[in-house]
Amino acid sequence: MKFFYLFTVLLFISAYELSGREFITVDELTPVFAAPDASSKMIAVVRPGGKAELIDTVPSVSWSARHPLARYSSFYPVKLDRDEIFYLSPDIKCIPRNNNLLPRLESNFKPGIIRQILPWLFAAALAVISGVMFFKKIKPESSKFSVLLASAAAITRQLVLILVINHFGNAVTCAADENGYFQIAMDICRGNFSGPWTFTIGLPLYYIPFIKLAGAENFYDIALMLDYFSGFIVAPVAIRGGFYLMRKLKISPLAAFTASMIWAIWPFVYYYGEDWNNLVFQAFFNLPGGVNRWRYYLSLISSGFNSMSDTPSMLTVIIAAAVIAASPAEKRFAAAAAAIFGFACLIRINNIFFAPALCLLAYWKYADQYEGKKCFVPMFSAAGVAAAVFLAIFSLQLAVNLHQFGNPFTFGYVLHAIDYPGPRPSDGFT
Repeated sequence: MKFFYLFTVLLFISAYELSGREFITVDELTPVFAAPDASSKMIAVVRPGGKAELIDTVPSVSWSARHPLARYSSFYPVKLDRDEIFYLSPDIKCIPRNNNLLPRLESNFKPGIIRQILPWLFAAALAVISGVMFFKKIKPESSKFSVLLASAAAITRQLVLILVINHFGNAVTCAADENGYFQIAMDICRGNFSGPWTFTIGLPLYYIPFIKLAGAENFYDIALMLDYFSGFIVAPVAIRGGFYLMRKLKISPLAAFTASMIWAIWPFVYYYGEDWNNLVFQAFFNLPGGVNRWRYYLSLISSGFNSMSDTPSMLTVIIAAAVIAASPAEKRFAAAAAAIFGFACLIRINNIFFAPALCLLAYWKYADQYEGKKCFVPMFSAAGVAAAVFLAIFSLQLAVNLHQFGNPFTFGYVLHAIDYPGPRPSDGFT
């Protein structure tokens, strides 16, 4: 656990790597812009021996988005010979071209020191785990053996992920639906429930602590924090939770470890291609290296290094199942699992389709504890409590639906694709 807390602190420092520096290293061919934006007019290019006075050590951060990726760059205000204020970015390089063509701008981003040492820390953690398991000869049936295996799988995910994002520098997933979720979160913060909102409220509630922490005004103000938290904290915890759930289902430690390791590395080896013109969609195995934007994007989506609902949604469902599997068959634990599952459905409404699996898991638990038919009375009693708690949590969304659409069962998804000529969500079940 000490490693986990250390990595949490370091990752948040890394997410704030855009903060000010007293000194910056500027390579030659670094462009100077009229505004803190790479799309603004380029005023000059740094030459060997050139000088510029740094006006402020706190940079302005500019994002350039081109689906599927977005890049962030730091811009520092500088004075040139004319005493005018311009903006210089050490994250961008200007490449001259012949034939009077405009210079080409390329990324010159260099990961900060925290991102450079994290791979070594993750590798050291795996080495420590391997050493403990080998030299102390921990018995496979012990709980410590399972903890070490689960930790190894989770840290493997973190190690591969940091290597991949370090290779691609300052590129993250481009915002799509996230802007809509962010707007809902901002409306909630302002007490504005007039809407209408195009999404459910679970993910916006998840955004709110990050908005408050960053003092955010637009989505990209919290994008990096969300990416790091989801990719390096939420997703690895989900891997550990999945391992724990498999063990509670009496799957052997090595089988659970194998499944968890496949889960950990799968986002970095399995991809698919989309040829919409010929309607051909092909899955394939490869690696995320090189300069392939699409494979890198898919790795970020599948590994949880993004701001979308997939990863927190998955974690809440796993936690709900783990509470059922690991806790005594009692009403209070049924209520806890139902509350967590209710929030999971606020994040992604289609999580409701996991309800039969959770009910089956609960039945096994009650049948095992109460010996067959004796389980039905306490089980149905707990089911009533669980249903009431679930509805209490999910009623937040139903109340929003009633307020904004006049019907508790009309969800904001009906606002999607208003001009789309084909089938629309409002024509059927959403």
